[in-house]
Amino acid sequence: MRPGARTLAGLAIGFGGVGVLAGSPGVGAGGHLELVGGGIVLLGSLLWAAGSLLSRYTVDAPRPRMRVATQMLAGSVALAVLSASTGELGGFAVSAVSGRSWLALAYLVTFGAIIGYGAYIWLLDHVEPARVGTYAYVNPVVAMLLGWAFAGEPLTFRSLLAAAIILGSVVVITTEVGTRRRTQMPAPPTRMP
Repeated sequence: MRPGARTLAGLAIGFGGVGVLAGSPGVGAGGHLELVGGGIVLLGSLLWAAGSLLSRYTVDAPRPRMRVATQMLAGSVALAVLSASTGELGGFAVSAVSGRSWLALAYLVTFGAIIGYGAYIWLLDHVEPARVGTYAYVNPVVAMLLGWAFAGEPLTFRSLLAAAIILGSVVVITTEVGTRRRTQMPAPPTRMP
């Protein structure tokens, strides 16, 4: 089932909400770096949503566990190359990593990566990709709220507006998916006398 106009509009609204959340040029103390970071967040959200939509049309897709393993391996290799090329490995010392940091890493690897991404791949096989793709938009909102709750980061009008836009886009997408499913359901069989 191809995404309808309402789903595509919802995806565009969500993408715009992530843009509002990420900021705009010259806003904040980050300047150019904030613009680059915001662009990376927007690109990541766009690619995640596009991949979710296109995954439904993949012919002979590998088993879910293989897809998870491939993504994890490709991501770790890409990050290792990026870390090496930017010189981050030169100042790294395993002995300087705290026990709390190791526990946080273990939690993120287990629940955020293996279980979370595994569940995401399973959902792509069992739920409409547009509905599953909303995950890419909701993630920055969750990160914003966790930063506020645990790191004392401020909630600004712009961030709250962005959260409302993003959550509104999720409502637009999920309500169309439900409406389309109801209209495409076969009629119940009629009884013969």
